[in-house]
Amino acid sequence: MKRKTIILIPLLMLIAGVLLMTSCIRDDDESIAKDKMEQLMATIENKDSVALRSLFSDNKLVNIENFGIKADALFSYVQGNYVPLVGVGPAAFAQKENGKVSKYFLINSDITTTDKTYKIAIIWYITDTADTGNEGIWSLYIIDKDTAPQEQALLTYWGHDDYIPGIHIGN
Repeated sequence: MKRKTIILIPLLMLIAGVLLMTSCIRDDDESIAKDKMEQLMATIENKDSVALRSLFSDNKLVNIENFGIKADALFSYVQGNYVPLVGVGPAAFAQKENGKVSKYFLINSDITTTDKTYKIAIIWYITDTADTGNEGIWSLYIIDKDTAPQEQALLTYWGHDDYIPGIHIGN
C-alpha cells in the first residue's frame, strides 16, 4: 500500500502541474488579447490615426489603400466610450518551423461602448520571429450589432471568410 502511495502522489502532482501550465497558457492568451483590444479601443476613442497605424502589420499596411480615410471612417463609426471586456476568448494559433515561431489571434467578440454594441473580427499577429513585419493587425472587421443582418447579430461574427487586410466597416 505504501509503495502505491509513493507512486500515486508524484503522478497526481505531475498531472496537476500539467493542468495548471495549460491553464496559464490559456490565461496568458486571454490576457494578451484583452490588452490588445483595450489598446485598440483606446486608439479609436482618442481618434489617433498614427497610433492605429502602429497597431497594424507593416507588411499589410503597404497593401491597404487610403488607410487614413478608413481610420477616420472607423473613428466616426464607433460611438461612445469603450466598456472593458470581461473576456475576449481569442482563438490562438501558433506554428514553429525551423526554430521560427509565429502566433496570431483570431478575435471574434462583441465590443460594448456606452452607446452601442458592435461585433468585431480581427486577425492579430502577436509574434513572428521569421518576419517581424507580420506582427500587428492584419484585418479588422466591425459591424453595429443593431443594424447587422440577423445571422451576424446572433452568431459569432467572422467578417469576410477571406479576411482581406485593412479596416472593414459595416459589412
